[in-house]
Amino acid sequence: MTTQRQIKRFVAPLLQRNPDVMYRTYWLYMKPIRHVVRLVTIQGSSSADYALVDASVDFSFNLSPAAWGWPVGRGEGLLVWDDPAIHPVVRERIEDAFDRMRPLTTLEAFEEFASQPRAFYTSGLDAYRDCQLRVDIALGRLDKALVECRELHRLYTEHAPDNDYSRIFQRLTSAALPLLETKDIGGLVDLLKQWQNHYITGRKLEAIFEQTPFPLETMTGRR
Repeated sequence: MTTQRQIKRFVAPLLQRNPDVMYRTYWLYMKPIRHVVRLVTIQGSSSADYALVDASVDFSFNLSPAAWGWPVGRGEGLLVWDDPAIHPVVRERIEDAFDRMRPLTTLEAFEEFASQPRAFYTSGLDAYRDCQLRVDIALGRLDKALVECRELHRLYTEHAPDNDYSRIFQRLTSAALPLLETKDIGGLVDLLKQWQNHYITGRKLEAIFEQTPFPLETMTGRR
């Protein structure tokens, strides 16, 4: 299996050249983390000879398993440990991914990037209705968010199967809908911060997290 020693040796030159990157276990996080999470993952495969290398972007108040990733290694993201000639090539592709992600410092930039069709392993952002709803709330699109939240609440409380995604949707809409109905900006901001705290602390990212006002706060003057 892929070992931490192999990964540490491989990423050392990357860390020297990219001071805005932090290494942890299998992940290279770009820092700081505000509303957008940008990372490269190096993880073992079914063979001890290979590791899978992916880049991905996410938003820091997402409680869904969804993220928007793509392969950056050779072939479909493979790093071959016993082929040292390929290591500089994969490092170069990782740095290309860093360069691609580096401008994604705002929630608006993330939304535009993650909405690209057929660019990722998964579908674009708007295919994940719970994720798009959270982003809409954070960006202050409260009328749009209210319409979507009402529909999701109806669907996932009346007709949804009992599975992880259904429970995520139910918790989301149950918390957000009353606040959207009453246009409780303060309550929505607190809810966004609650989601964000869950994401950041759950992944132990406090050291590189910077609390930044959501666009909703900036629009309303609430900090």
